[in-house]
Amino acid sequence: MSTEAFDTNAGLEDAVLRLLARCEHRLRIFDPDLTVGPMADRRATECLEQMMHRSPKAECTLLLHDTSHIAIACPRLLDLYRRRGHQFRVLQTAAEHRQYLQPFVIGDRRDLATRFHADHLRGKLCLDEPIELAGFEQRFEQLEERAVPAAGLDGLCL
Repeated sequence: MSTEAFDTNAGLEDAVLRLLARCEHRLRIFDPDLTVGPMADRRATECLEQMMHRSPKAECTLLLHDTSHIAIACPRLLDLYRRRGHQFRVLQTAAEHRQYLQPFVIGDRRDLATRFHADHLRGKLCLDEPIELAGFEQRFEQLEERAVPAAGLDGLCL
């Protein structure tokens, strides 16, 4: 069990990538728009793809307030979503939840990376800390309950 603080973009990227590398079965990500952090990066996408390949029942759920950034600036992540749609869901939060601005990543119900506010890089990485992330699991479920599938990400051009 360990908790480490970060307050730089490099620290955030390291924390999230370490969490992704440890994740084996279930990944839950909430971010207002995915404009900050490593999720659009090749390394993050590779970690996600490896997890999904190793475990056919692995799943990733990405909750966003605004999906425009992923549609425009995250081609690797979007490609993974299109190829692994049976394991990877992208959902848009309900309007009444848009005031929630604390991004977080939960891996396998044991690891957590969070920034304290979307406007700042300060946050923490908690490894093997299921008690620390219990509130985040509840928040994710609350956000997910009213979320809808993200529109316009499937790549269909009819």
